[in-house]
Amino acid sequence: MKYNKREFAELLKKRGYTQKDALAITNDFISVLSEILFNHDSVTFSGFGNFEVKHRKAPDGDVLLPQKRSAYIKFTQSKAFKDELMDHC
Repeated sequence: MKYNKREFAELLKKRGYTQKDALAITNDFISVLSEILFNHDSVTFSGFGNFEVKHRKAPDGDVLLPQKRSAYIKFTQSKAFKDELMDHC
């Protein structure tokens, strides 16, 4: 199953949060994570993984113009998370 933001908040409701609080937590998490990544910093959640911004270079032979470069978010799972994930597969 693929979850969207509202469905993610619904999972928080099952843990005892109100709908309003669940949506606020979800929105705040996304906002704070985005702010950190927009500043080209990384975020590490011990036991889960690491989020960081990476850049692709322009193709060889091209001048490095901003429109030829691209940025992406790289997630690297922690060993503990990977092991637990494998136990659930």
